[in-house]
Amino acid sequence: MKKLLTTLLATLALTACNSGAGYNHNQNNPQGNNYSVVAAKSAVAMTGANVSSSGNVAYQYNYDGNTYATLTLSTNYDDLIVSNYIAGAMLGHLVRLHIPGIAINRDHLYGSIFAHLLQENINTADYQSTNQQIEANPGHLMDPGQGGPYQLNSWDQANYAIWYPQKLSFGLVNLVALQKGMSPFTAEDEATQSGGKFATPDNLNNKYFAPLAAAFWHYQNLTAIEKDNPAGSTFDMTACEKNLQSGSVSDKDNILDLILNASYNSGAATRSDGTTPVEAYIQACQTNNNQLIENTLTNNTLNSTDYLQQAGITSKAANPGSAGFPFYGNYARQLRLTIDEINGDTNVNAFPSGVSAVNEVLTLDLIKTIFVNQIQTLAYVDSNGAYTNIQASDATNAITAAIASADTNGQSTFTLTNGSDRQVFFNILDAAINNLENTLSQNGSNPNFKDFSATTQTDIQ
Repeated sequence: MKKLLTTLLATLALTACNSGAGYNHNQNNPQGNNYSVVAAKSAVAMTGANVSSSGNVAYQYNYDGNTYATLTLSTNYDDLIVSNYIAGAMLGHLVRLHIPGIAINRDHLYGSIFAHLLQENINTADYQSTNQQIEANPGHLMDPGQGGPYQLNSWDQANYAIWYPQKLSFGLVNLVALQKGMSPFTAEDEATQSGGKFATPDNLNNKYFAPLAAAFWHYQNLTAIEKDNPAGSTFDMTACEKNLQSGSVSDKDNILDLILNASYNSGAATRSDGTTPVEAYIQACQTNNNQLIENTLTNNTLNSTDYLQQAGITSKAANPGSAGFPFYGNYARQLRLTIDEINGDTNVNAFPSGVSAVNEVLTLDLIKTIFVNQIQTLAYVDSNGAYTNIQASDATNAITAAIASADTNGQSTFTLTNGSDRQVFFNILDAAINNLENTLSQNGSNPNFKDFSATTQTDIQ
């Protein structure tokens, strides 16, 4: 079955991931990855109008030399951007499951997965929408110890999960939604604790599943941040999360995305050589230091030295002359800048030199098509105990109902730099994920599926 599943995955050239929290059954009735991919059309083709995405997205911005890499937007990248925003919405959904009542700045959290991709894969501009691979020539990105274009290099390692009462460890392959797509890698392989030994699954380079993998990785990593910065400590993530409760924080002061992205880059753990970016961000969050957040932490005009000094980032790894300078201290700020360009949001402070808003245009048809294609790469255990990929019909019904319930005002085309358009887009994604989760759980009556955070310590058969 492992060989058959591997062959099928290779044939379909799809991408998958790992992470999770909460399911423990070893089910029968193994199912292959069966899904039908519908060809995505460009915005121009679907609307018949002369409107398309345009502008240059600056990423990997160097705040000291005003240099950067550039992605010139066109309809070629629309489907990739949509798939990454869907993954961002899934990240928001998972965070809400884990921390009920938390306020999510959707502009920044939902856009963070695409910004993560650009930051980690400078060759994203070479992507072609006619292919399912994000990186056409992945090379070393798929070697053992690597994690594809998102560089999820710990994909084959278990992590500590604080929401397990028994404090079990889990990795991406333990997530029920993702385990099937991680083949040939298994939970049994992960248990060998041989990180870096296994070749990266092909699915971690797929435009549909790889963004979801990154989203689930960030969700998983949130537990590491909480473990390493517990309640009562100097850098208290629990206190930060309390301050991020809905109604307690404004969007402009919500820096959850900075915390998650800084942790991806520099780690969640406390260092002995000074304050890390994660710690500096957590401290600003837990103390509600709005002035620091608005004037420094989200300021895109400060050079690296001034930023690190004013932010209170003192770790030697961030100091000038160190191997990590300047990206170690600027990483999360760089991603936030990329997101703001797509959103057309100067985020209190002006864009730095050479950077401006872009014009990313999406259509309802494209959003629907990508959602259906992408969701089919996830799996769940149905009420009969069968472990199967989510069906196209369920994904279609979920997104169709979400669009019908959204206040689109008859629009079929949306521009992400338009705040109203963007919020309708996010509303559709949120509703579609909720609709689908309710369908799969049979509104709570499916004993084998509660929600997308479900995990397993074993290989589901």
